[in-house]
Amino acid sequence: MPGRRSPEGETASGTWAGEPPSLKREESAPFTRPMARLHDSPAYPSQPAAPPGHGSLLDAVLSSIGEGMLVADEHERLVLINPMGERILGMGLTDEPVGRWPVHYGLYLPDQVTLYPPERLPMSRALRGESVTRAEVFLRNAARPAGTWLHVSASPIRDEAGRVRGGVSVVSDVTDFKRAEDAAREGAEKYRSLYNSTPVMMQSIDPCGRLISVSDCWLRTLGYEREEVLGRESVEFLTPESRRYAREVVLPEYYKTGVCRDVPYRLVKKSGELIDVLLSAIVERDASGKMVRSLAVLIDVTERKRTAEALQESEQRLRAILDNAPTVFFLLDTQARFLFVNREWERLFHRTRQQVAGKTVFDVFPRDIAETLHEANRDIFQSRVPVQREERLLHDDGIHVHLTQKFPLLDTNGVAYALCGIATDITQRKRMELSQRFLAEASRELVASLDLETTLQRVAELAVPLLAELCVFFVRTDGVGLRPVAVADRSPARAASVREFLRHHPLDPDARHATARPGCWPRENRSCPKRHRACGLPKR
Repeated sequence: MPGRRSPEGETASGTWAGEPPSLKREESAPFTRPMARLHDSPAYPSQPAAPPGHGSLLDAVLSSIGEGMLVADEHERLVLINPMGERILGMGLTDEPVGRWPVHYGLYLPDQVTLYPPERLPMSRALRGESVTRAEVFLRNAARPAGTWLHVSASPIRDEAGRVRGGVSVVSDVTDFKRAEDAAREGAEKYRSLYNSTPVMMQSIDPCGRLISVSDCWLRTLGYEREEVLGRESVEFLTPESRRYAREVVLPEYYKTGVCRDVPYRLVKKSGELIDVLLSAIVERDASGKMVRSLAVLIDVTERKRTAEALQESEQRLRAILDNAPTVFFLLDTQARFLFVNREWERLFHRTRQQVAGKTVFDVFPRDIAETLHEANRDIFQSRVPVQREERLLHDDGIHVHLTQKFPLLDTNGVAYALCGIATDITQRKRMELSQRFLAEASRELVASLDLETTLQRVAELAVPLLAELCVFFVRTDGVGLRPVAVADRSPARAASVREFLRHHPLDPDARHATARPGCWPRENRSCPKRHRACGLPKR
């Protein structure tokens, strides 16, 4: 039951403080009108008696409402406080006037330190005829040592003539709400601080595409102040090409799906300088699925793009150099597969770089040559040591000798990730070296002996295998014609067979086939029915 002040100043259930005798509860009127209790003048006209049971109903209402209610008369005396008000304040009725309530109840300003100024109390203002809505008051007393946050609303109570006869205050405990609000505010501040101080460019747009927030990094990068950009369309800061791409392609799809990733844009700084960015964004939606805002991250890739363009330009220059070089150039991966071949390689082996990409030497060269090349490449990968060697490769006109330099390409950890080869065709040079070597040694032999046949035999042996597989010297003699005087072959047995064959089948110097291919007599010679197998001459 609400606490009321009796005429003697004690709490009772049926009277109000200062109640005139004419307004006291009568037996025929169990509970008179509460507002009449505030009229302290005996001359004030008496009010009609309340209907039976009205007082009990009002007490029940005041006792059950979820907010505290305090009523003061025009003399600043607290005349009523309901049970919820007592629970909230931690105290009941007091004889202290309204001006002393801050000290008595422990009422503070929101700073939680300064006592609430009496003249600013919502009840004080109500008694002056003002209405106050949801004033924030901090309560701390012995019953509430941890403190309680209150929202207090107050209104004046006026009589029929409009004069203020008292005031009523409604008090709500908003501690939980206040804590949740503070936590939300703190979270928002942390989010805002994180958003603004993050070291990347961030921006948010509303459903109309207008900027509603940007990070400090965004502002520093583009050279703007925050008030210069908020409220403007985000596409205003793009180049015309990027703006068209955003409006026609990116934004329609983004609003539909709610996400976009690594969209390439070019932004224009306040100074006019252009920067390249990659934008990724997501949409924040409300409970109904409607877009509220976006959260976008922009990565400045200007330097990365410049580096990539410079690297591409450098690669193009290097490829042009390699394609115009007269030597063979190739790259192999760790699985000995071709990564690159230059134009000279394509010309010599009649395959394009697209055709050999991913292929091995076994797919390109005869197996015997491929096995030799594969073993050499494998050794270089294992040893990680550059090698220079001569390699025999098949060309259109036969086997050619290449001087090949091969070396591994190593990463920063010293691990080989590719093999580079540069090969120069030295076939002509080798032939010239062999010819010069033969001529020099043959010259020494020619002057070292007076015996012609001995000298020629020695010269024939020098020619094998430097210049030929088989060498035969013939001397024209009177009455005999061409007589073989020196025979040399890689195989001494075959050299003896050739000697025997020539002894039985001398050459006719006037025969048309006497100039047949060196090392092989014409098949028209019926004296060799097994076609050189018995005599041992090669069939080439």
